[in-house]
Amino acid sequence: KGNSPGLLSRWVPLNASPVAISWMLDGNGDGAPDSIGFGVRGSLGTATSATVHWKTAAGLDTVLVVPTPTGIGTGLALPSGILRNATYCAGCYVEVAMDGTKRRIVLLDSVAPVALSAKLRFGITKDTLLVVVSEAFTIGTGAGEGAAATKLAVATDRRGTLVGGVASAEGNILRIVVDTGSVSADSLRLRSWILGNLNKAVGLNSPFAPIEYGPQPITVALFDRNGDGQADSVRFRLARSATGAPVPASFSVTWAGTTATAATLARSTDGRSWSGAIGPFPVATMCSGDCTGWITTSTGDKTSYVAVVEDSIAPVAVSATLRYGFGGEPDTLDVKASEPLVKSTAGAWVETGTDRSAIHGHALASTIPGTVTSDAIRLVVPSGTIPSSDSIVRLGNLLSDAGGARVGEVSRWVVLASAARGRATLYDADQDGAADSVWFGVRGRLGSGA
Repeated sequence: KGNSPGLLSRWVPLNASPVAISWMLDGNGDGAPDSIGFGVRGSLGTATSATVHWKTAAGLDTVLVVPTPTGIGTGLALPSGILRNATYCAGCYVEVAMDGTKRRIVLLDSVAPVALSAKLRFGITKDTLLVVVSEAFTIGTGAGEGAAATKLAVATDRRGTLVGGVASAEGNILRIVVDTGSVSADSLRLRSWILGNLNKAVGLNSPFAPIEYGPQPITVALFDRNGDGQADSVRFRLARSATGAPVPASFSVTWAGTTATAATLARSTDGRSWSGAIGPFPVATMCSGDCTGWITTSTGDKTSYVAVVEDSIAPVAVSATLRYGFGGEPDTLDVKASEPLVKSTAGAWVETGTDRSAIHGHALASTIPGTVTSDAIRLVVPSGTIPSSDSIVRLGNLLSDAGGARVGEVSRWVVLASAARGRATLYDADQDGAADSVWFGVRGRLGSGA
């Protein structure tokens, strides 16, 4: 009928249930959640405990009970050092016990991501850092900042040195393409371009994770130190840096169908090379078939450090023949080599001699007309250029193989096979019509005989 309550209208209790939301926080940014922040309409002052439902770094559900004898205000501290690297949870909550009931409060993730591990993979023109992050993330921007930083583990620097390169996000993997050799430290952390859930940026105390260096590209080169046409030494060299170098147990090379192994090789002062004697191998100055070298590591790994052998073995003479001219005609020298040859700009075509222990013989200079056809050399030289007493021949330093391995000071001697040329003239001294004497004119050597 329109009656209004008067001044003495009855009062009744107001039952107000609090409404709240919460955020998991990492106050010092070390990757270990350490507190929960609450936004409350109403009061949680009568709460006696909070049961936290979160996930470990491995993604496993975990439950943590925190007593709250004085109730809950705007925040709740968690025990120190728990939930290391557990920076993300979806569908998690806090269950608050108060007034004989339990109230479930949504627990949001506001913990910045951290780096769990990092790997450096070597490429031909660029290297790649692959960083496993504790949760999916996005990449932001910021002056003076970046996606990641590196340092040596022993350094006390908390910021690290920014990593240059192109960064991209692939789920929870941070990929950074960097310049070759630009990463040489052993530890990596995220920087503030990395944004987690609710765009939470990484802070200054983000923890460092170790960098695992992947198998580095190596080069394997064989050499012929004494010039006899047989490989006798090898050099293994890391193509990038000594950081993350393997611990060798042995070194092996397959060359010309033969596999040889060296238990140890001397390591260079820069830590990137191992070199020394290996073999024996057959006479072979170019690769035939499978020619590879590899390092067997202390863990038994034979496949991570392997490369095709680089041919640094100079060609050698295989055979040689000399055909003498007569009566002032030129001599012709043919030399067969162990592999196809390339002519350089200066030096000796070949050397002839009599003593295999001699450092040099008679050099036939490049000014003398000559031709190179694949693995054969032909020199047409003036009569008498090659002494009749010379019985051996080797390649000269005018020549190299197709890869540029040039004949050096010491090269293999081979027998110079020669065919003597001459003329015989009969005389009739008393002119009675019957020959009574003979004259021989010979170029070259005549063997003994009847």
